[in-house]
This record gives sequence, C-alpha cells and structure tokens, in this order.
Amino acid sequence: MIFRHLSAFSTPKRGGVLKAIALGTALFSSALSFGQQGTWTQVTNPYPVSSPETALLLTDGSVLVKCYIEGLFSIYFKFTPDNNFSYQNGSWSQVASSINGVLFGPTHVLRDGRVLIAGGEYTDTGYGDNRAEIYNPVTNSWSLCPGSPYPAIGDTGSSILPDGSVICSDWNDGGTDIYNPLTNTWYTTGPMNQDTGDEESWQLLPDGSVLSVYFSGQRYIPSQHAWKYTAPLPTNMVDQFYEMGPVVILYNGKALAFGAGVGTGATAIYTPPSSLLANDDSWVLGPVIPNNYGCPDVAACVEANGKVLFVATPVWLGDASLFEYNPADNSIISVTLPDANWLSRSDTIRMLALPNGQVWVTSAGDNQVWLYTPTSAPDPSWQAHLTSYTRANDGSYQLFGTQLNGLTNGAAYGDEAEPNSGYPIVFLQNTTTGKFYFAHSFNHSTMQIATGSTPVSTHFTLPAGLPNGTYNLSTSASGVPSANSLTIGFGLSMPANTTVTATQGGTVSYNLPVADYFTPTRIVTPSLRGPSWVTWDGTTLTANPPSNVRTGTYPVTLMASDNGTPAASGVTSVLVKVAPVGLQTVKFLSPSVLAGNSVQLKITLTQPAPHGGTVVYLAPNAWLTCSSTVTIPEGASTINVTVNALSTSKPVQGQVGATLNGLTIPATVRVMPNNNT
Repeated sequence: MIFRHLSAFSTPKRGGVLKAIALGTALFSSALSFGQQGTWTQVTNPYPVSSPETALLLTDGSVLVKCYIEGLFSIYFKFTPDNNFSYQNGSWSQVASSINGVLFGPTHVLRDGRVLIAGGEYTDTGYGDNRAEIYNPVTNSWSLCPGSPYPAIGDTGSSILPDGSVICSDWNDGGTDIYNPLTNTWYTTGPMNQDTGDEESWQLLPDGSVLSVYFSGQRYIPSQHAWKYTAPLPTNMVDQFYEMGPVVILYNGKALAFGAGVGTGATAIYTPPSSLLANDDSWVLGPVIPNNYGCPDVAACVEANGKVLFVATPVWLGDASLFEYNPADNSIISVTLPDANWLSRSDTIRMLALPNGQVWVTSAGDNQVWLYTPTSAPDPSWQAHLTSYTRANDGSYQLFGTQLNGLTNGAAYGDEAEPNSGYPIVFLQNTTTGKFYFAHSFNHSTMQIATGSTPVSTHFTLPAGLPNGTYNLSTSASGVPSANSLTIGFGLSMPANTTVTATQGGTVSYNLPVADYFTPTRIVTPSLRGPSWVTWDGTTLTANPPSNVRTGTYPVTLMASDNGTPAASGVTSVLVKVAPVGLQTVKFLSPSVLAGNSVQLKITLTQPAPHGGTVVYLAPNAWLTCSSTVTIPEGASTINVTVNALSTSKPVQGQVGATLNGLTIPATVRVMPNNNT
C-alpha cells in the first residue's frame, strides 16, 4: 500500500504503524442485490490475540496466521482442524516467532512445504526491506536466507513459479529477481516494462507465465526471462492512491481483476493467449460491482464451486462489504456479513481457500474466524485423479496422479500477501473409525496449476501418532477434493491383550490373528516367548499343558514383524491360566416335561475337557432318572444328557445335581402330570 492508514487516529502517511483498527458501520445499501449465497459458520476457538493478519495454508492442512499488532509482527499461531475434517472445531497453538518482524510483503508456501517471507512494507527496522527468511513447519524453526539483490522488496508483487522459485520485484525501478529455494540464492531477471512492481497484483497463469495487473497488463515468461505487455486493459484499474485490487484465476483459465477505484465498480476479465508466446490474448470489461464500490487493497477467494467471494468498499479504507462473482452468468451479488455486529475496515480482511471447500475469513478488527460454505459442489472436471503411490525406504511416500494442484490459486490479496493454495493437501480417512488425518505433503513435481492430463506427483509423510489401520487416501487443492481415493494401510494389527484358560493334559485353541495393514500386503513372521507347550502361528494360539504342569498363570508374549523396510512390528501379552476343568453351567433345555417323557440336560465346562475326558457325577431327585455319571470327551466343553421324568398326579419340581471336583450345580425342571399315561 502506498499510503497505508494503519492508525485509526493518525494522518495516512508512508511509514505508519498499526495502533488500532478504525471501526465503522458496514451497512449494505438498499440498492444492493442479494441472490443465492453460501452460509457462515463461526470458528469455535478465536484467534488467541486480537488482529489476525495473513493466513497461509500449510501442506499438512493447518493454517499459519501472523499477528497484525504493532510490536508483534513476528508472532505466529497455527490452527489445526480436528479429525472430523472440521475447521469449525479446530485448535490453536503458538509456533516459533520469526526472526524479522514484517508486515505486508511477499509471503509464499514453497514447493517443499516451507514458507518464504521476504521484504515487507513495515518491518521492525522501519519502512521497506529486502531481508528474507524461511519457516520450516516440520522443525518449527525460522532461518535467515540471503536478502534480495535489490535494496528494497517492500510489498511489491510476487508469485510462485512452476519450478517452485519465487519472483519478486524491486520497490523502486521495476527490476525483478528470483529466489531459488533449492540453492538458497537470488538472481536478477528481466525488468518490468515501465512499472516498478509496487502495489501490483501478480498471479501464476495456467500457461506458466505470471500475470501482473496495474496501469497496464504484463506477463513474465520464465523461459525468456522477460516481461511482455498483454493486450490493453479495458479500463483503469488503479485508484488515486496508486492501489490495485486482487487478481484471481478462474476455473475456466481466465483471470478476474478487481479495480481499486471507489466509485467505478471496475472489474476486468483476461483471456490468456492460445499458446505461451502467442499474441492473441484479450481483456474485456467484467460486471460492475454494485453501487460502484471499489477494491483497493482487499481480499478475494475463488470458491470450490467456481464463484469468487470478495471484499469491496464505498470509500478508500472504508467499511467492508462482501460480494460474490458468478462466472456462469458473469454477475455479482451482495453477500450478507457473517454477523450483524461484524464491523471491519476493508483492507484488514484476509481470506483463504481451505481443503474442505470452505473459505477462511478474518478481520484485524477482532479475533474471530469465520467460515464461508459455498452453495454447490465443484465441477467433476476440476478434480484431481489419483493413480498410484510408492513408499521409500525412509518411510515417505510419493503420490502420482493428474491435476493435483487444481485449476486455481485460490485466494488473493494483491501485493500485501499471497495466500495461494494451488498445491496438493494429502489427507487420510480411517475406514473403520471414519476419522481424518492430514499428511505433510512436500516436493511437488510442479507448482503449475491446471496441468490437465499430464502426470504429476507429490511426496508426503505420515502424521505422528497415526493409528494402525486401513485408510482412504485423498487430496484437495484450493478446496476441490480428488475425484477418487486410493486404499492405503499402515502397521500391524496385533490381537488384543487377553487371558485364556487351559487344562492339564488337555489341548485348547484360540483365534488370535495378526494382520498387516500395509498396501501392498507384506509377509508377516510370528514368534512367541513363553512355555514350550504354547504355540502360535500368527492366527491360532494352541495351549497343550502336560498333565504334570502345575496349575497357575503363565505369561506368553506374542511377537510379529513384517518384511518391510523399515519393518513394522507388534507385541501382545497373553496370560495362559492352567486350572482344573470345572462346571460353568448346568441347565435343562426345556422349562417343563410331561411325566413319562424325557428332557435334555445341558452341561457346560469352564474349558475343553483334557485328555481322557472329564467325568461329571449326576444325582436326580425322586421325580427324575438318569445315568449316575457322564463323560465329556477330550476337547469338548459341552454335552447333553437325557433325563427321564417319572409318573406324578400333580405338578412337581424335578432336580438333577451335577458334581465335578467338589462343586455341585443343581438344575430344575417342572414335571407335569400326563393324562395319557
């Protein structure tokens, strides 16, 4: 911003610092038209301090947000969604503070998942800067990198390039330079035509060139290291303070630019050339923003349904109003504010396209976070298609597919920040619990959007503490999910810790299987530590204690490992309880029997009968007869005994007592008179 009005009570001047946010009344005029629009949801946990500023989507699905308060420009917080894929119920944590305090300047999520912050309109050393540093979210640390060869980057336009480099411009003379994260070096490239790059809105186009919009349109062609003019702009896009509005890339490959001039309502639509070096590009006027509102230094975001949510204002640095552009009919409607009490200055609002299709919206006027949910789903042709993945020896994965980066860069602000999201976010859903987990994606094969049918890839690592199991692997880019999922699994599924029983001289088996979740399935080798009379083949545990084994509890450890690199392993503890066989239940299978008929008595042991079988003694009362003993054969745990009912002239209670090892369990049955006998 040329004249950044950071203080609510000071005269706008170069070098001002945020002391307070001017709050006003943001009311829609009755002339504004409200059509079908999305819905608002307030995030449960607000930003930990007042005044959130730029939000960046990290490649693990979390959101990195810096502070907008004077003296706290180096403070950052991270917002993590919950494992229901909900950003409404996510949580905040403070991360490491940056080395330099910077407000407004080139800010990019890099190809390797790190974050570059360069320049700055306002810094802890004054006004304008060429310093740069990188945040590593994996190690939660910042490190300085070489500064730009130009004395000041400030808040100039900047863009990610297809190879992952970042192009910025000089604040004063239009020179441009490129930072290469792989070599940690800067180098100069072709200068801009007339413009300085300051206050400009840059966006990476689907053809790999970078579009700049200001007094004129220009494109940077990486292969030629040069800028060239686009077709002439259809109208002036710059206001009297030399501000510019945001530029976004639509799903049809065109660019939508918002004019800064209040009272003009100007928008313009750019159609890129038919090929990278062709000259058949064009600009046309877009729809007029209602009430001729302008977009000086404001946020915009392409929604997952193709519409564009954006901020506009009736006066420079005025109260914010929200609008939505619909490319289907080239129209703009007004959008209701998140809350009737939500009052925000237009330039303090920030937006971000989230992986679940919602739009993240904040204002530096308070610490609330709002989520805007679009009205409809993405067009299927916009979705990525996943084909396969491979696993490296270090445990990371490479995922292959098409259109992984999506067709748009998502959100935009202009020269103050680059909250793009045109890269794959990898997430996994557990097929058993339904819970979601975000992987950390990095080293995308390209940062180019709209790659079509060309195969592309990304790498990812699994989140710490990921439960063993089978998952559906999916991606999202700028809120549009992949069209398909791939099945993937991790770890061994060991049987639960348990206690089993066995009998001296008997053999008993239990189903205790181990499963390998890895895809493709690996070879699992089971092993056991415990008594020699216990065996386990990875599925069935068999206990065959000799007849002279003492009764008691014997610990057994089941172990398994697979043939992966590195190998997965698991351990389960089993207690084998050796005890004499006993009676568990004794019951008749029918509650009554007619005199002169028979009924079945079921005897169940506490465990299978040992070698030679188990003898149970039976004692019927005067109304029943049966054998005095029954032998339950080896390996069996139940037996049915036939019991006969004697003659009676009235209902009586029959009973049989079953005795084993000194324990007697009675069973009763109602004996009824039989008039036919």
